[in-house]
Amino acid sequence: MNGTVIREIRVDKGISLNKLSKLSGVSKSYISFIERGKQTNPSISVIERIASALDIDVDVLLSKEKNKENDTLNEEIVALAKRMSTSDLSNQNIKMLQELLDLLKKD
Repeated sequence: MNGTVIREIRVDKGISLNKLSKLSGVSKSYISFIERGKQTNPSISVIERIASALDIDVDVLLSKEKNKENDTLNEEIVALAKRMSTSDLSNQNIKMLQELLDLLKKD
């Protein structure tokens, strides 16, 4: 989980770390660990309590994490495409790569 999302929402709502701790019943130090990326896999119960205290759906926290993963993946795809465009691949090799990608998409 990306703790910076929690921090951004908390700060935007004007909620201190101490207040979020009291509202959620999650210790201040644990929330701080999440926000700083030192705890990256909090339980769903903790996520639910933090989301409730922030008055947001759990999906908001989880979907922002998925979006970040997708952004990273898209950056990697762009980098790969740039690398491919500057390589000296034959048409046959390009076709083989396209077929390989088609096979990978099926999984």
